[in-house]
Amino acid sequence: MAKRVQKTRYTVEEALKLIEEDNDTTVCVHDSSSEDEDLLHPANSDSESEYCPPSESESQKTKYISAPKEEDITLHLPRFMPARTPGPNIDNSKNWSPLSLFHLFFSTTVVRTIINNTNDNAARKKAGAMVFKWEDLTVKDFYIFLSIIVFMGLVLVPQRSNYWRQRWPYNFPFPRKSMTRDRFEAIMWSLHLSNLKEDEENERKRNTPDYDRLHKIKPLYTDIIHACRSFFQISMKQYIKDKPTKWGYKLFVLADSSTGYTWNFFVYTGKSASTSTSAHGLSYSSVMDLMPLGLLGCGYKLYTDNFYTSPTLLDDLFKLNIVCCGTVRKNRVGFPQTQNNDLPKNAQRGDMRWMRNGKVLFVKWMDTREVAMCSTIHKADSGQTVKRKVKEAGLWQTKNIPVPDCIVDYNANMGGVDLSDALIGYYSMLDFDAEASAASTSSAADIPKPPTKCVPGYYDGDGMVRKHCKWCFEQGIPRMKTPVYCKKCDVPLCFTAKKNCFELWHEKY
Repeated sequence: MAKRVQKTRYTVEEALKLIEEDNDTTVCVHDSSSEDEDLLHPANSDSESEYCPPSESESQKTKYISAPKEEDITLHLPRFMPARTPGPNIDNSKNWSPLSLFHLFFSTTVVRTIINNTNDNAARKKAGAMVFKWEDLTVKDFYIFLSIIVFMGLVLVPQRSNYWRQRWPYNFPFPRKSMTRDRFEAIMWSLHLSNLKEDEENERKRNTPDYDRLHKIKPLYTDIIHACRSFFQISMKQYIKDKPTKWGYKLFVLADSSTGYTWNFFVYTGKSASTSTSAHGLSYSSVMDLMPLGLLGCGYKLYTDNFYTSPTLLDDLFKLNIVCCGTVRKNRVGFPQTQNNDLPKNAQRGDMRWMRNGKVLFVKWMDTREVAMCSTIHKADSGQTVKRKVKEAGLWQTKNIPVPDCIVDYNANMGGVDLSDALIGYYSMLDFDAEASAASTSSAADIPKPPTKCVPGYYDGDGMVRKHCKWCFEQGIPRMKTPVYCKKCDVPLCFTAKKNCFELWHEKY
């Protein structure tokens, strides 16, 4: 005979006390096919339930409560109080030319430093029995050199020597009339940003904590960061760019959501670099390092992708009067792992589940795939919808499906990423980047060199990031999403055994 389970009975006062202790955490579900949007429906139950017990491991940490038609709370967000007026911090009455704006970020002091160090480096090379023609670099020559670098970013050719060729299709008058090829190559070869004696002192510190991997680019590096912070104050909403490239130089960037303006950045120099917040990992410490609150102020709204987002980060930022929203990896420490927070296997587009733990809201929403979000800005759902094409009875139809507020705002404010990346791509000066930063040692770097051939690649290492196929769109085929893109053309294209848009695109273009 089975042993009878002893049931615990509570008085009214004891029950009310237990409920009061659990009032900081809420869990709820939104089912797009149900009228009772705020009821929690267990995955294997046909009946509505007012309480769904958490898993044993999770119940030891946090208790989740659900009530019929429960409304999510509205957080009291910190007041927006920037340290300075948002926008450009320059004299608007002055007639600014492109050159004068350039001088703000590439100051005359830095130019003089680079010229002196380049001349010293050229003299050292000639003293080392290296034979090449050299005349001391002047301010005029340096600006001509930079102008050719900018020209190279606008007009791309296979080889640098082609800019001085006189035969069609090259025959560019600007580089040939401005500076000889030999003079340009001599400057490029001798270009040096840092002081040679200080380089030697830093080199003696190699393999010690005092060694600075960015020493050889520090004069320009620190000056540009200072200029970015000084001449612009970002608006209320800002974002941290997607996780850095897997190979090459890794840059972490804090930018304005509306303009794409880069306000702060740093080059990642490897695990040996110590930061005050490194105990929480690189993703946490990089966010904290990018946000000097004394220069920013408080009340800002920060948007991040899943490389950075964690419940710990959101909690700590809220204590500093910064609210945050971002996509999150479901295996992050602190992300609820209860069955209550899981979408059913047959979830339809628009289905969502949300759970709140203190100030942090956790949301799962079903689109073409499941999306997980964390936010200290939003309510779970205010009734917003988004248009999606769905296939019903063999026909494609446009329907309005429910969407969480945090996803709407995230998509709107991460648009600055595309603007910033587009501007960098339009005016990329890769040769100068490679030559100048080669002086910074091979351990730090920024933009990876683009491939010379059209080869497929994935937007994300795990293939979860997908974009609409460009070829399908041009052919009028129902838009398909693909994780593959051409690394040279930067175009998303289907690339499977049954659907090879990658080949069709390159046969035409």
